[in-house]
Formats: sequence, structure tokens, C-alpha cells
Amino acid sequence: MPQPSRLSKASPAATARGGQRSDAALRVFVCEGPEPRSRSHMNPILKAHRDPERDEAGRAQRWGRLYSAFRIVDEPAQAEVHTLPVLWDQDVRVGDWTRAFRIAEAADKPVLVFGGGDFERPLPGRNGILLHPGLERSRRRGYAVAAVPYFFDDILALRGRPFEARGGSPRPLVGFCGQGASSMTRSIARAARKAGLRLGANLGRPIVPPPLWDHVRLRQKCLRLLERSDLVDTAFVVRARYRAGLSDAAGRWQHPSTLEFEDNILETDYTLCVRGSGNFSARFYETLCLGRIPIFVDTDCVLPLERKIRWKEHCVWVDRTEVDRLPEIVAAFHAGLGREGPEDLQRANRELWLEHLRLQSFFAHMRDLVECIRLQREGILA
Repeated sequence: MPQPSRLSKASPAATARGGQRSDAALRVFVCEGPEPRSRSHMNPILKAHRDPERDEAGRAQRWGRLYSAFRIVDEPAQAEVHTLPVLWDQDVRVGDWTRAFRIAEAADKPVLVFGGGDFERPLPGRNGILLHPGLERSRRRGYAVAAVPYFFDDILALRGRPFEARGGSPRPLVGFCGQGASSMTRSIARAARKAGLRLGANLGRPIVPPPLWDHVRLRQKCLRLLERSDLVDTAFVVRARYRAGLSDAAGRWQHPSTLEFEDNILETDYTLCVRGSGNFSARFYETLCLGRIPIFVDTDCVLPLERKIRWKEHCVWVDRTEVDRLPEIVAAFHAGLGREGPEDLQRANRELWLEHLRLQSFFAHMRDLVECIRLQREGILA
């Protein structure tokens, strides 16, 4: 199978600028307001620039483009964009930041806002740009949005393992390890929680609520379709609880369930990726990091860098309305890759994550992203 370039060669923003360079650091003013309650609640830009354990050279090495792509300035007039110092989650008080949005709007400057938590929280200003991994494509908003990846450290580097492409097989081998079974009791409990979130949103609580349908049930349906099909082979480790019920975040790294999860991805060609509570799949990005091919079930998702990355060439793309045809779609994609295609795509996916989707590289695109949003608002870009 011929291997076309899976990345657009130039961004629409760069074309509209007439080829101007986009690698200069974006000048950022940090809005005045309450300080983050902890480093885990801190805007990632500040987390990199205020890293207390490293000097300038160390910060550049640890944080990559998250550090070098931004320059924090002291005065609003010096800035190209403003940003909030905190993550925009359910615990933030909107009233603490309305003045910051008004100041930025009066200066005709956008406000970069990093979302926190699984669910989108609406912004109070039309000049805001919400960065969040779980956006819904069809939702109408009065502010701009951009999808960001789910961030984590390089799994292979942390494990001390080199990347190795897996040889292709005549039939696609599909893996999954995680929560994919659900009792009626747990499904009802999740539905009740979602109904509560939706009621709260209708009563003025600031959150975009999740749909009422059960994401675990959707995973369960996909797993059953694949397991019962003679078009694919499967290697599933299906659990009834998230992360096998492990609640200690600090202990997850060396827990057997985490190692089993990673090995399941590495030892199969494809991994099923269905949204969790939020409208994104962490497993999708972990599969790319490990150099394997995601089966991405689209639930009205927005993926990062859609103007640059040809996502349907990096994964098996299945719309939620077409999951009944899931085995046929996977088999057709696999056949279309040919003999060498699976290994080529695995290498391309690993490179894609390293160069564009990890924390240290993604923010190289931030200037183009901000410029694209400006051009869209001015009607220059669709």
C-alpha cells in the first residue's frame, strides 16, 4: 500500500501569514487573580516556567516546547495572549476571573484557558480559547476551543524499552485491557450520576454534562462484536472496575494491572479505544505512544491538530453510529495496509506521538493554533 504523508506540509495559518515563521515564542501575560492551590492545579505554562527544581537549561530540557514556545511578560501591553494561572475546572469561581476576561477583551487579546477534569466548563468571555481533551464537536459555544492531547510521560522511555514494530499478521489482532464489563447496578449508578450532572447544568452549575448513555456499555458492545467475529483475532482482558479498582494514583506505575495494560497494547496490532467519563480516550494516546494502531470510536470527538494531522490515516476510524460494522471496518482497514503497511504505520504513530502529541512537543503548534482561531473569527478561514 502506498504511504502518503500523514501530515499537512503547511498550516492554514502559515499560508495566510504569507509564510512567516511560527517558531518564535508566544508572549504571554498571566492574568491577576487567585494563585493555584497546588502545582497540580497550575496552568502547564506556569508549571514549566516556575519549576522550582530546575534552572533555565534544566527547564528547557524537562519541558521542551512547553517551556520554549512561551515567554511570560510583565505587562499586558507586551503580550500577544493572556492566560489564567489556574486550571479551569469545577472548583474555580467564575467571579474571580471575569475582570481578567474584560481586561483582555478591551485590549483585543485572547485568553488561553487550560481545562481541568473530564468535563468541559464554559468560559465567561467570548475572547477565551479553551484547551481541553474532551470537547464535543457539535456543541455551539460563544468562545473558541481547541483540543489538546491527554498528556503523560513516554512509557517506553520510563520502562527502559526500545520501540519495536510488531510484524503484521494475516488477520488483525485486536487488544483491550481495562474496564469493559458492567453490571446493571453499576450502569444505573453511572446513569444517576450523569443525570445529576445534567440537572446541575440546567440549574446554572458551570459544566457541559455528559450524555446519558453509558460509555462502559458501548465498550462492552464493541468488545462482544469483535470477540464473536471470525474476521479478527482478539486478546481481551476485561475488568468490571476502572484500573482494576486501584485507587492509589502513586502506586499505579508499578501495579501489575498497569504493566498488563501496556503489554496488551504492545503484543497486539490494534487496540480498541472508546471514550471514558469525559469525551476522550487516554488509551488512544497511550496506543500511539507505544507505536500501535488505535481503533477509534468517534463519539462526537475533537482531536488535536485536525488541520495538520490526517487522523483517519493513523487509526481505524469508526463512527459511533457504525459500531455494528466494527469487525468489518477493522478487517477492511487491515487488508488495505498490505504486507508491510502495519509496521510502517506503527512507526509513523510512534513518531507522531513523539513529534506532535507529547507535552514536550505539542505546544510548538500553539502560535499557529491561536492564529487559526483569529483568522476564523475574522472570516478568513472556514
